[in-house]
Amino acid sequence: MKINEDVINFMANLGGNPEENRERLKKFIHPVSEIIEELKKCDVNVDTAAIHTWIKLDVNKDGLTDLVINGIKGDARAPLLVMDGGNNHFKFVHIGNTNSIYQTNCVYVTVINNKNQPLILFHSNYSPSKDVLKAKSQALYVDTLIYKFGNLVEYNSMPVHAGIEWIKLENEQSGYKLFTISFSSSGKANYRKIKDDQRQGKFKGTIKPNTIREIFSLLSYIDVGKMKKAYFADWTDGISTTLTVRFGDGTVKKIKDYGSIGTFGLRALYALIYRQTDSQQWEETH
Repeated sequence: MKINEDVINFMANLGGNPEENRERLKKFIHPVSEIIEELKKCDVNVDTAAIHTWIKLDVNKDGLTDLVINGIKGDARAPLLVMDGGNNHFKFVHIGNTNSIYQTNCVYVTVINNKNQPLILFHSNYSPSKDVLKAKSQALYVDTLIYKFGNLVEYNSMPVHAGIEWIKLENEQSGYKLFTISFSSSGKANYRKIKDDQRQGKFKGTIKPNTIREIFSLLSYIDVGKMKKAYFADWTDGISTTLTVRFGDGTVKKIKDYGSIGTFGLRALYALIYRQTDSQQWEETH
């Protein structure tokens, strides 16, 4: 692939109606000159030489070619990672959050290599972990992201084992509890779904050992013990998530995430834990 039309033709044939896909992609993939012109309206410092409409990389180092695209959805930038899984299987990872203030043209991604490891730099005028918008004439916030644990998370050059014994994840909306799950490092788990069309009630089960290792490794990698105690989205009435972590030394860390988009790492954690409610065997309790 050398030009935008090559990318459009490639993606148009990944599923569904190619002609309809092609028309949608023409609205999604724009010339780099248009991207730069939109970014100039943000009145921030931008390294225009580093910006491309799309970039080829091997984000998970599996020998297959992936794509990062500085796309546009509606009136806002919508960066997208397209991962080649082999055998004509592809995974789409939206970079950022399309339900927040990220819906702005002051967003773009670039790619760097760190010791042969591709890293994605997510540039934005807002970050839930910083709480505030960037003032005009300043550089954008930059999150350095790596693909690990099946998702994009903030890169950590020196991860350490956190010694976590137990975690609990709860979410609520407008003051009403929706979901609670807790489990120990042994995999013993308790799960309660308060509101759901298909499953309600209390359940117990055992999380598979490899999944427990992945969840606890992710918590260590994002250095959950040093994270902020609260994160705030830029809207109201969304789902809030509370993460409670107990460490081997008896200390407890509690994080309240209003809007559930506090960091890339937290979002990856939520997705990994939520998948367990469908992929594990659960026994109903009373």
